Amino acid sequence: AVLARGGASSILEGLRAHPADRKLQEEGCDALMNLACGEAGKREMASLGAAAVVEAAVAAFPSCTSASECLAALQGSVDLA
Repeated sequence: AVLARGGASSILEGLRAHPADRKLQEEGCDALMNLACGEAGKREMASLGAAAVVEAAVAAFPSCTSASECLAALQGSVDLA
C-alpha cells in the first residue's frame, strides 16, 4: 500500500532535501529497506533512482549502518525477504 501511494518517492524527496540530517538519512534508509523487501519494491526503488540517493547518504555518513545496509539491499547483495 505504501508503494502504491508514492511512499518511496516521498521518502526519497525527504532524503534529497535534507542531505546533512543524519537522523533523517538513517530513518529514511530504514524505511526504504523495508519497502525494498519484495521484487515490486526493488523495481520501484530502481525506477526512482534510490541507489544514488542512498549512495550519497553512505558517502555523507560512512558509519551509518542503515544507509550501507540499505544500499546493499538495493544492489541485491542482501536478501530481505
